[in-house]
Amino acid sequence: MGRLLRLHPATFRIGRLVRHHPLDRSAFSEPHFVVSVPGDDSLIASVGDWPESLAADSTSWRMLVLEGPFDFEQSGILAPLLVALAEAGVPVLVQSGLLTDYVFVRSEQLEVAVQALAAIGATVQ
Repeated sequence: MGRLLRLHPATFRIGRLVRHHPLDRSAFSEPHFVVSVPGDDSLIASVGDWPESLAADSTSWRMLVLEGPFDFEQSGILAPLLVALAEAGVPVLVQSGLLTDYVFVRSEQLEVAVQALAAIGATVQ
């Protein structure tokens, strides 16, 4: 398989973003993701950047970064990684950007995730 994933040093939180919440995105020092879909607005941000005015899931998450760029004609880039994590019982949340894919795993299952990925030849640094 031979994929290289980088473990981001920050710990992240995930929570519901109240629509029209005044979110100052310039205040974030770490990567953050806003998903804005009617009825399912969500925020993923580092623990240190989490807005005090928003509730968050109590679970902490770690971010594995699969850096591209990837050709949009290429399919199945994440599939073997996600299958390995699923078979190891590791829940994930995936976000994709134009050049990079981000796989979030629960902090308490990070070591299980790293071992599952190593078993298919992927490396986490």
